[in-house]
Amino acid sequence: MNRIFPKMKQAIQRLQALLTPLYEPREAKAVVRLLLEELCGFSYTQIVMQTAVLSDAQRTQLEACGRLLADGIPVQQVLGYTWFRGRKFRVTADVLIPRPETAELVDMVVDNFVDKRLRNAENPVDNAVKNVVEKPDSPSDNDVENCPNPVDKTIDNSVENPSDKATSSPVENSVENASRVVEKVVENPVDKPVYNLLDVGTGSGCIALSLAADINRSFITAADLSTAALDVAKSNAKALGISNVRFVEADILREEETDFSTELSTLPSEVVNRTAARSNALYDAIVSNPPYICRREAVDMEANVLDHEPHLALFVPNDDPLLFYRAIARYGQRHLRPGGGLYFEINASFGAETCQLLRDLGYTGVTLRKDFDGRDRFVLAQKPHNLITS
Repeated sequence: MNRIFPKMKQAIQRLQALLTPLYEPREAKAVVRLLLEELCGFSYTQIVMQTAVLSDAQRTQLEACGRLLADGIPVQQVLGYTWFRGRKFRVTADVLIPRPETAELVDMVVDNFVDKRLRNAENPVDNAVKNVVEKPDSPSDNDVENCPNPVDKTIDNSVENPSDKATSSPVENSVENASRVVEKVVENPVDKPVYNLLDVGTGSGCIALSLAADINRSFITAADLSTAALDVAKSNAKALGISNVRFVEADILREEETDFSTELSTLPSEVVNRTAARSNALYDAIVSNPPYICRREAVDMEANVLDHEPHLALFVPNDDPLLFYRAIARYGQRHLRPGGGLYFEINASFGAETCQLLRDLGYTGVTLRKDFDGRDRFVLAQKPHNLITS
């Protein structure tokens, strides 16, 4: 058989020629580079120099992939996976391919929950010292529980020199004991709060699993209408070794009939205990990248998206572009904890309308944020403590 890719240079030229009818030249180059990196293991330098000789197996793979790409199949589906925030996610035609904008949304959620621990920390050393001075023998369990998660680097300066212990004053010993209390809080994850989050329309699981992995002591409910999508998400959870997540097949548009809270018994005991005091308010945050493209916008979309990604996850009716945001926000009225947050990825054409919808439903702190391209892409909001639901 005549090999069309004897060297790197010919491989790049041939693949780019196959892709130029479907992609812009810059995007075609990016796709070719991705194939050479992922399939052949070549470095950026090797690709730029274009001097490497391909093995027979590599040539066969590239030829097969080139034909699939020429048919319009997205490169992520050709490979069978994509990378999202440093993790490898399996993708199929049953799920949306994770986009960089969605990674920005996840970053916002993760950053907020890290910041929340910082805001609650005050000065952990001072608090612990106060407890130890009042109870000079040793810190009790209550002292440990009342000491928030510390990140203050002044902890390092609070430990006395071991050689001075014999002559140190009670206050100095208190500081030393306080640092031990703080260290215990750092080392013992049981003392940290459990955050319970919901991802509506989980698809590949890229949002839910990223949150589960990157928010300490979190538990994530990943919901989707599609059984096939949930199968992909479950396989990703298994491959990534992430267990603090559950998968629920449910339709948010029928949330009155399919109430996620009916699966409360599967949540960790820490979350169940917190929920018992708050009735049916389950979640600290609800995150979603729901369908938001109007049907009329399909004429402007790329064929490889229209033909190979699930329309169920893409489109909403032309006359109701906020359909999913309304349903999720109404669900949040009942099932977000007071002070809990909504985090949405949105259609850039409906930023103001999405914000107004949430304000009309009683949410506060409604914020519209732009993505890295400067387009309106995210809306954040908070459930007030005194929200009255209808």
